Amino acid sequence: MFHARLEEIQEEGDLRLVANVPRRIIEFDTEACRHWAGLANDVEAMLRPGEYLEEVGDFGAKLMEHVARVAAILHVFSRQDGCISVDTVERAYAIVRFFAEEFRFLFSPSLEMPQSVVDAQKIESYLLSNVWRHGNNAIRRNDVQRNGPVRGRDRFVPAIDALISQGRIWLTQDHPKAPVIVHLNPGFR
Repeated sequence: MFHARLEEIQEEGDLRLVANVPRRIIEFDTEACRHWAGLANDVEAMLRPGEYLEEVGDFGAKLMEHVARVAAILHVFSRQDGCISVDTVERAYAIVRFFAEEFRFLFSPSLEMPQSVVDAQKIESYLLSNVWRHGNNAIRRNDVQRNGPVRGRDRFVPAIDALISQGRIWLTQDHPKAPVIVHLNPGFR
């Protein structure tokens, strides 16, 4: 059904070009126009310093243009008559907001992964491939720090703490002078 509708729209476009028929203009109805303007004001506020779209301002500035285009696509594709409704604008806004969040995730500098999480992933990968896959159930923490991918204490400790807080590993120590042992949570093997 989806592909059939796409082909139908393509054929309509081809016929329009051959017959030199002007493009059909699609407009918002009065309520949809007001709703779109209200959303545009909200988006404009999100572009201010410290707000949701500040770091992706170029994208954010075009967000409502994308909403209008997606609303028109939804309107035409679903064979709606008349003007674009509030419901269609709202659905288009939801779609565009989803992709705005994806854009922020990919391109916003402040959403980069913290170093402790990056280091935790490296240590976990090291433990899986060099310790537990060889049948060992435990390893001394000092051996992980000495031989693993993260060696400096300033990065190693936060990475180990991150793995503990995620429930991926736990540490034991028989007595204060005994070595600290790293154990993998069997659920993450």
